[in-house]
Parts: sequence; C-alpha cells; structure tokens
Amino acid sequence: MNVLLLDSLNTTEQDQAYVHKQIVDFLRDLQPGTQVAIFTLNTKLRLLQGFTVDSSLLKAALESKAAAPGTTPASRTRDDDLPDKEELSIIGEMSNTGGGGSEAPLQSISRSMAD
Repeated sequence: MNVLLLDSLNTTEQDQAYVHKQIVDFLRDLQPGTQVAIFTLNTKLRLLQGFTVDSSLLKAALESKAAAPGTTPASRTRDDDLPDKEELSIIGEMSNTGGGGSEAPLQSISRSMAD
C-alpha cells in the first residue's frame, strides 16, 4: 500500500510542479494490484482518492483542481473557505445546544479550524 501526499502547505510552487510530474510518472509505472491513496495538505488534510488499484481513478484525482500545482494557502478563494466556515458554524451550534458534555473539545476544534 502506498500513500501519496501532495503537500502545498510546506512545498514551494516550483517544487509542486516537479512533484506533480513525478507522481504522474509513478502512477504510469505502477505495478498492477498496488493499492494507492492520494491526499492533499493545504490548510488541512484532505482525501482526494481512497485506496484503489484503479490507475484511472488515481490519475483523475491527480488531475483535479484540488491537486493542481500552485495551490497554496495564499491562493485560496472565498469558495475554498466556505466549507471551513460551514464546519465552524456546525461546531458552534453543537456547543450551544447544551448537550450535557464538556464544551472544551468543541472549542478546541473550533480554534484549530479557525487557525
């Protein structure tokens, strides 16, 4: 099993293009039956493609906008931020419902996502 991580948080834009090409080559030469998953790391870790042996699914994930070289935290758009804001809103509602549990974990998650 192999996990590929496209790290745009810690990788310069120039190096991202190089890594992208290397992953394309890796997928082209992949031995049949090898399971691979692809993740991206920008402001948070996201699964692009779960474990599969289907190279066409892996290539499609690699060609998606989320995997495009040049994506950095500074290049995020308002549309990129909407899912994060929705999650923060849900967490806020959960902490306001008085479910009887400690609010500390919810507050911690909320702070982490805001960062």
